[in-house]
Amino acid sequence: MKKKTVTLLLLGGILLVAMGFGGIKLFNKTIGKNLLTIEKLQQMKPKYTRLCGASYYHGGGMEGSSDRRILEFDKEGNLTYTTEYAEENGLPEICHVYKVDESELEKLDAYVKQYNLSVWDELPDEDMQVLDAPGTSINLTFYPEEGDKYRRSMTINYDKVFPEGGYEVVNKFVSMLSSLAIEDNLIDHYVRDYEDNIIRCGKDVENSDEEIDKLLMGYWNNAAEQRVYVDYGEEILVIRLGDVERREYLVKEKIHENYRDLDSSWYCVLVNKEDENDLAYITIDKDKFYIEDSNGNTAVLERN
Repeated sequence: MKKKTVTLLLLGGILLVAMGFGGIKLFNKTIGKNLLTIEKLQQMKPKYTRLCGASYYHGGGMEGSSDRRILEFDKEGNLTYTTEYAEENGLPEICHVYKVDESELEKLDAYVKQYNLSVWDELPDEDMQVLDAPGTSINLTFYPEEGDKYRRSMTINYDKVFPEGGYEVVNKFVSMLSSLAIEDNLIDHYVRDYEDNIIRCGKDVENSDEEIDKLLMGYWNNAAEQRVYVDYGEEILVIRLGDVERREYLVKEKIHENYRDLDSSWYCVLVNKEDENDLAYITIDKDKFYIEDSNGNTAVLERN
């Protein structure tokens, strides 16, 4: 048995774990790291043969943000693609759900077969790992194999030793997955708070003041302003309308009435911190902000 060494290094307060291995063991085959290639992985026997779902995740660590993208069948058997994103820990996640044609799953399945991705979870660990760093991974789910009753899943972690060109292969898969977020196919959108409550917005949905706060912060696209709003209750939104300079507004009042027949049951009255006569109005129309100031300037802001 080859000897494995473990070395602990402390750099700038970050603990690094360095591990030395003599070779790579893949399905009882040992391949030296310098010999690991995409071609060798393609020649190995697939662990699973038919893809039925996939997901991508990036987040955690000191960075605190989270980004999930999930392709799966819902309870009714419809194929959907869901994106879930939060700027920082403790901030609401903004979630979008899209319908997907099953032909898109077939394209991803063909790509998985082309590069034999079902064996990539066997790649070895990097010699040096940064603890408390954000993690990135792809999870693949497969239909039951012949004689098996259960679906199987496996995970490709980005902190593994990849063959030359390997990152391009997995990043292309993520790009294919991400392309499923097509505006015309949007079927649902909502905010999920840190207690895992789902909050929707619409003409026929009555939202409490607390839910309006979470909706504003979930859809808002500036983490620093989100943090001020959530942690300090100052409810500051910095807005630029057209060519007008950026202005800081405070949320003056929440009105539980529809505004201009937009897709929401509420709107907020904002007041400029520097000029109490400068008012603005904000609500959510479908999955975008609609903002109008007292001079008639309007803007539709999408979540980044």
